[in-house]
Amino acid sequence: MSSLVALTAGCAFAAALFGAGSQVFAFRSVYAGSGREGVILITRLLVYLALATILVFRGGW
Repeated sequence: MSSLVALTAGCAFAAALFGAGSQVFAFRSVYAGSGREGVILITRLLVYLALATILVFRGGW
């Protein structure tokens, strides 16, 4: 049970860290007018889905 808690905490921390970083880069991309914000936000969504998949399969839900 403690490994599931550690895995959940690790995935939550990784998602928060990656989400904050991608939001900063998306904002900078919009401000610079480079047009890459769509790719950055889709990548963020895919990372969230990958972390959720890891939690589901490793957690045995």
